[in-house]
Amino acid sequence: MRYRIRMIAIVALAIATAFAMTSCGKSELKCEANDAKNVVITAENADTDQSVSTSGFEVSEGESIVLEPALEQGTMEIALILAEGEESAEELPDTDVPPTYQFTAIGVEPQSFKAEVSGTFHVQVTVSETATGSVVLRTESENGPEQWKEADSLEAAAKAAGVESFTVEADGTSLGEVTNSDFHYMEGVAEGHYGVAAVDLYVHKGLASIDEGDISFDSETYQHEWTENIKGLEVTCFGNREGEATKTIWTSGDYAFSICAYGAGGDDDFGLRADDLSSLINSIQPE
Repeated sequence: MRYRIRMIAIVALAIATAFAMTSCGKSELKCEANDAKNVVITAENADTDQSVSTSGFEVSEGESIVLEPALEQGTMEIALILAEGEESAEELPDTDVPPTYQFTAIGVEPQSFKAEVSGTFHVQVTVSETATGSVVLRTESENGPEQWKEADSLEAAAKAAGVESFTVEADGTSLGEVTNSDFHYMEGVAEGHYGVAAVDLYVHKGLASIDEGDISFDSETYQHEWTENIKGLEVTCFGNREGEATKTIWTSGDYAFSICAYGAGGDDDFGLRADDLSSLINSIQPE
């Protein structure tokens, strides 16, 4: 009789445990660095006060810190703690060290903050309310209009930027003739802006060391990403329509290049087809 009661109790405990696991679901919280400028936090039923951390998040002078949450539920507190001296990438500071930056991630509303302190940071994530979803933490170059200076020509912009010669023939696409153009530069980057029909084309040439070779200054997330081989160059394309590139980037030697094509007539998903993209790239003189 005692043995039977014991067995019933064991079975009841097993059933209760299984029910609890089923009703609560899997609980997981991860914080991973895609690279030094991009950290992805993922949560699945992450419990309140659950915590995770990573290191090596780099913020350069003049950059902004961008927080892009996509949380189905819950909130997270994200602290950036400046790594001091000879701390290794894996060594987290004492918990009583105050964070340099503190963010609250909730819902899907992005946040952007101008970084007053640059350096390498530890990222500490703490769940403040049971959370499911993801958060992207990244940096963004602050290359606003106030940093661009006007030039009389694309060649003059390239010379002032310190990137040697730069030529673009924007008339050679199926879009039509260029109706207006203007030229700008900042240290290390030259820009040609061309109005063609209902499209704005922005073509950049700059030092490949800037922003890891992506000098488009376009931080949008696109549905499609693919590569093309044009003029012996491997170019990376981004767009919301498959095969139509809104943003294209590539490098050649010490220089980086980008072409961004934005619909000026209400077509937010406009992109260049392969023939037009090839025509533009073939017209650019990389050296």
